[in-house]
Amino acid sequence: MPSEVEMLDFEAFKERYEKVPVEEYPNNVREAVPDPVVSVHLLTYNHADYIREAIESVLMQEVDFPMEIVLGDDDSSDGTREICIEYAEQYPDLIRLQLHHRENNIHLHGRPTHLFQYWYNTFSARGKYIAILSGDDYWTDPLKLQKQHDFLQANSEYALSFHDAKVAADKGKVVSESKTPDENKRDFSSEDMMSGAYFPALSLFVLNIFEQVPEKLIFCINEDKVTISLLARYGKGHFQEEIDPAVYRVHDSSIWSSKTPLIRVKANNDTLKNMLSVCDDRSTREDIESKILGSCVSLVSRLVFACEVAKALKELTDTLILFAKRKKLFNMFLLLSNLTRFLGGSIKNCIRAKYWRLIQKLGMSAKPQTR
Repeated sequence: MPSEVEMLDFEAFKERYEKVPVEEYPNNVREAVPDPVVSVHLLTYNHADYIREAIESVLMQEVDFPMEIVLGDDDSSDGTREICIEYAEQYPDLIRLQLHHRENNIHLHGRPTHLFQYWYNTFSARGKYIAILSGDDYWTDPLKLQKQHDFLQANSEYALSFHDAKVAADKGKVVSESKTPDENKRDFSSEDMMSGAYFPALSLFVLNIFEQVPEKLIFCINEDKVTISLLARYGKGHFQEEIDPAVYRVHDSSIWSSKTPLIRVKANNDTLKNMLSVCDDRSTREDIESKILGSCVSLVSRLVFACEVAKALKELTDTLILFAKRKKLFNMFLLLSNLTRFLGGSIKNCIRAKYWRLIQKLGMSAKPQTR
């Protein structure tokens, strides 16, 4: 990573973002499991209708290695916390229940997020490997963890394993047999993963390489994309078709599916920009820049059609400045060309005016150049 990138370890993360101390419910896990091979990373917030199924899907796992469950509740108000405490008391040698406080929430786009909870859990994990699950999803294969563990143990050139997931509606009815695009049901090279590949988060089984994390990446709502990008520096990704699909649940309060399309596009755009800022590989930077270009066109167009013209122009200006600082004049030209095909009249003229003003301000040639 670039030398100027600020890295945070667990202590620095807590010092900077933990306003109210996180409480760990009394347990014996450190004594009973001094050296876990796998840490199950399970987050929940207001999942009273689903959390039992998620926890039970972990408890049913048949493994021949020591493991721990790092269960984080973000101060739920619907009875989820009480259910988590019930399980923590029943399994004191297995479950480390972290009781979070809403005061610690990291806010993005004017809303609280799960990011403090996510990274606190990640830093807390002691296992060689981390398996990720959300409190409203669940696994179906009792040998899932064993199969993923065995593969990574036998293939050191891989940093993660993933598998497919079905999509279910609120009440459990399956609405899609596969969440993974067909073109992603394959192994991925490190280069493919570095610019933000997509794998179902609830299927991820990864090397625990998270002693330090770039601070900018903590502010990415697409934390699964960031996690995959970081792991790309340590190896490839393997798709395990033989694992029964997990179940990803879509409902009104889910972390991602409940967000509007506009917020999702904005979040993805911000994530790509933060990933670019910590990338030092030329080929990967170009790939991320290409994705930013497409994401910005989508975001600005959506904002314009939503009559949020001021926000649209700000997003456009920020992206143009990003490309200008990197001397990517061709990207600037391509971005504006793509946008002006969608937009017309005064908006088109306004965009063109901003482009020329920016060029003049930066003292750059107005003639578009190829890469």
